[in-house]
Amino acid sequence: MSFFLYFFLFFIYSVIGWIIEVIFVFFFTKKLSNRGFLIGPYLPIYGTAALAMHFTITSLESYPWAIFFLSALLITTIEYIAHYMLEKIFNTRWWDYSQLPLNVDGRVCLPHALLFGALGVIFVLFIDPFTMTKVTEINNNILLAISIPALIIFTSDSIVSFKIISKVTQTAEQLKKDRTNEINEKVKEILLQQSYLTRRLVTAFPNFYTLINYTHRTIKKTHRKINNKINNFKNGDKNE
Repeated sequence: MSFFLYFFLFFIYSVIGWIIEVIFVFFFTKKLSNRGFLIGPYLPIYGTAALAMHFTITSLESYPWAIFFLSALLITTIEYIAHYMLEKIFNTRWWDYSQLPLNVDGRVCLPHALLFGALGVIFVLFIDPFTMTKVTEINNNILLAISIPALIIFTSDSIVSFKIISKVTQTAEQLKKDRTNEINEKVKEILLQQSYLTRRLVTAFPNFYTLINYTHRTIKKTHRKINNKINNFKNGDKNE
């Protein structure tokens, strides 16, 4: 039951994170948008951060300032890792804080870290205790009846969304262009002509840009061919 209990908490916190993101973006753009990579109304990075805080920081409820700094550090670290992994997997930068003060490689920045610290205090002192009390009161059978469908939906969503996200890389790979701006504009133009789910991704991350260009790909392929020929030559010498 522990797995389903914590998955349910993860799911709840992911939904809460999605609501926070939607409100935050609406405050600046006056537009409602489905935030995140997944189709459903949940952001796994918030669920991950919430569980991480639950297991590491909640015991410090008597020290709000400690909660603030540790939450800022923990969530910022998770965001940095998520940004790095998504960039390496898809050769795309989905968000970039290079224009914000005190940023690290454009992946994380101080203003957001301070916001995460404040949210961490609210979470540890109010949201997590309330949520844990309510969830642990749920009957095990009811918890299973809720958690299993949620897990199936979340897993299916992740698989479908991964394929949709991969279209960005695939589309960029097909373009024989070298200028980054030209590639990004063309990729977005092509994706916006496809299905609603693909268009939704572009809307959710309007400032994304791919790190792929034709010259770079050509150099890598040539380098790979040369290495293969060298290895084949060496192996041929050994066999002789």
